[in-house]
Amino acid sequence: MLVPAIFCSIAWYIIHHVASLAKADLLYIGGIAINAYTMQYFFKYNKENIGRGILAATFLCAFVFFAYKVF
Repeated sequence: MLVPAIFCSIAWYIIHHVASLAKADLLYIGGIAINAYTMQYFFKYNKENIGRGILAATFLCAFVFFAYKVF
């Protein structure tokens, strides 16, 4: 959970401090993609509880992104 949080923090920083990327939704999607890749890594090594936790976090991130774009 630390690795995706770091990348999402970097994306947040870039969005708020680089004017040309202020509306770049691809940074949020990239954070979710890194989260999904980390989930695959843990499922590969039979760490299913960690993988399920990351899956839940991925759904939460995707839902927040969806709510952000819709509302």
